[in-house]
Amino acid sequence: GCGGKADEKFTFLEKPLFAELLRRLNRKYGKGTMRTVLGLLKRGHYRYDGVNFCHWADEEDVTIMLVSLLSQRVNAPGKYLEALLYRAHCGELTYLGDQHAQVQAIRKQLADKALQEQAAAVQITDGTVLLDDYGRAYYVAEQWLDGETLVRSQGSGRTRISPGYWHGRSADEAKLAIVQGKLWFADETTTQRIATVYQNKRTEEDTEALEFYRNLEAGNSGD
Repeated sequence: GCGGKADEKFTFLEKPLFAELLRRLNRKYGKGTMRTVLGLLKRGHYRYDGVNFCHWADEEDVTIMLVSLLSQRVNAPGKYLEALLYRAHCGELTYLGDQHAQVQAIRKQLADKALQEQAAAVQITDGTVLLDDYGRAYYVAEQWLDGETLVRSQGSGRTRISPGYWHGRSADEAKLAIVQGKLWFADETTTQRIATVYQNKRTEEDTEALEFYRNLEAGNSGD
């Protein structure tokens, strides 16, 4: 006997990587072959080349076996898989050619997709304040990040402080950054403080602009 419950040993098949590999296997060989493959993996006892052997394929084994079936067209997948299981039993199962790179590429695709899905679920409304690693604050106005808000409140008078890496970027870019832990939401007190500074800054800029045009008009009418 080979011992152990098969289903307990194969819980890793629920991971996104295996779901994707099995989806591709289904697309390439059809449902029947996919069922055969899963049944064989979970059987645990085999006969190959006149030898009876027991082997519980682990996560690495199964990854190599599935990518081997995907990287070429195999006429008898069941027999091919038994040969691979025998190699695994002998400790000789390895990735061939660019199979490892293929797996890494699939992992990356899945990770990127998961990030995008998480980012899409993040809500950023206007008036939100976000903070970066350096404690710089960004005020969200019309779905764009304004990092210059604190330029005046932190410096003496007109001292310029760098507006920060995320200044002028969109709320959509910020969503991804939040998921990646590069930006986060400020607490309520900070948000209110920054919002006040932002509104004051806008009022001041509007006043300055108005003053500038008035002076311009006054200068022109004096000609």
